[in-house]
Amino acid sequence: MNKKRVTITDVAKHANVSTATVSRFLNNHLNSMSKNTANRIKRSISHLGYVPNSMARRLSCQNDSGSIIAVGVSDIEDPFSIRMFEGIQDQLSKYKYIPLLINSANKYKNERDLFLSLDTSLIRGTIIHPVNEHIKDIAELLKPRFPVILADKSINDGFFYNIVANNFEIAQKAGSFFKNNLGIQKLILVTNAESEMKVVRERIAGIKYVYPEPDITIVKPGHSKTSLNHAYHEIVRELKRQPNSLIFCLTEQWLLHLLPRLLRNNVIDKEKIPNITGFVSSKIVNLINPRTKCIRTDAYKMGKYSAQLMYDIINKQVDLNKKRYMVHATFE
Repeated sequence: MNKKRVTITDVAKHANVSTATVSRFLNNHLNSMSKNTANRIKRSISHLGYVPNSMARRLSCQNDSGSIIAVGVSDIEDPFSIRMFEGIQDQLSKYKYIPLLINSANKYKNERDLFLSLDTSLIRGTIIHPVNEHIKDIAELLKPRFPVILADKSINDGFFYNIVANNFEIAQKAGSFFKNNLGIQKLILVTNAESEMKVVRERIAGIKYVYPEPDITIVKPGHSKTSLNHAYHEIVRELKRQPNSLIFCLTEQWLLHLLPRLLRNNVIDKEKIPNITGFVSSKIVNLINPRTKCIRTDAYKMGKYSAQLMYDIINKQVDLNKKRYMVHATFE
């Protein structure tokens, strides 16, 4: 059996300090703690056999300029995360910057542990597509040292740079098309949380501008195959009860899971514009069914934009007081 990897959280618990204190110790900020605290952390690291993230250090040795940009994605299996990282990588390569990929696998604990274990003295900046708004806790520790860009997420505190889509307007536009043009009066909203992220809240607000709450049924898909299967059957039951309903998925993963199955089982009509839509960043949905109308967020463009903004910030070629930038999504 493989030995469980010791994390920064394990060290913090063993030394009876916060993960932030361990992070400061790892980055040699010893003036912010007592000698006794530093010694406790050192003993805990030795006792537990903790190995800090050395990837950045190895990359720095290979790169004369030391120009490493840490790129955090919420889930590398998600099409949005993949395309966004491709855009970041392509743009950074023009300036000989190296992206260091950090995959949180949709878990905030992973995100926190991975970022806090980085040697921040080697990082020039961070671009993050975070799991949730708790990223502010991590970014607060990072921001005194380098710029932090949040991609497709928004925290307005005067420091973070935010690159977002026109979520409210485009969700409203999509909802209006199905309600006013196709006469679909009910909506099945596929989402795990109504208020976990500002981006999600904006999308839901745009939907609710068209469909009032009494006309909306929420189905939570969860994060496992079992929960997705349960969500599918719940949607099928709801469609039998309310046939004139639109299925609205807030992420592409859920749309890709549901659409082929609904088509295969003849739950939705192949010959018409299907009563299912959602936010996508790839063209896979349209390969499955060209008639499907979706909200397209260009994740590749958002990645390139984020990388260019990071380069401009580092080199002071942009208005540093402007904190919010927009990449427009389309409904097609």
